[in-house]
Amino acid sequence: MPDEKMQRQHPPGPCGEGALPLLLRFLDRIPAGGRVLEIGAGRGERALPLARRGWSVTATESDPSALAALRQAADSEGLEVDLREGGPLTAGIEGPFHAVLIFDRLQELTRSEAASLLYRVIGWLAPGGLLMLTTVHVDDPCYDLCRDKWRRIGLHSFRSAQGMVRTFLARSEILDLFIGWNVIFHCEGQGPAHSHAPGCTERHGVVELVARKPRDA
Repeated sequence: MPDEKMQRQHPPGPCGEGALPLLLRFLDRIPAGGRVLEIGAGRGERALPLARRGWSVTATESDPSALAALRQAADSEGLEVDLREGGPLTAGIEGPFHAVLIFDRLQELTRSEAASLLYRVIGWLAPGGLLMLTTVHVDDPCYDLCRDKWRRIGLHSFRSAQGMVRTFLARSEILDLFIGWNVIFHCEGQGPAHSHAPGCTERHGVVELVARKPRDA
């Protein structure tokens, strides 16, 4: 069962409502007490509720302040969360896991980094393991800005003058990356309207995927 506080604050919703509703919708597909890996766990918005409910959670985070906040929150509740500082390619992760979560992190990687990560995910997941992933596609309003203002470093992939990377997937590209997997849920559309600043409302082009690794892989 999902964490009650998490359930109240983030009820399940339609495509594009965010990582927590997606996780809640398919939480019962992860074996109780199983191993869960979250890539880029932030301050623990998902890792902590999972640990509270008995899953064995490994969480990576490259932002030291976010990782410190996650560690402090876990320690204050007496929760055991295996925390790894660094990006997914440098954190020394060892599988197998029953589920891997990659929420809104793929777009921060170059094409080669993303390919390397997804290759490792295949190895980290146990046969029949579950992947939950969200990212952005080329119909995101930010795509035109990145294309016009940033340096192109790959297919639909750009780098700003400050070194920030944004990589967008083509429509349905995510399905081509997981041919042979059992796709439980796939959605591509526009997320809900939101604002990062007063008077500025935007919607992102979102990709959501829940897929199960073949048991004979």
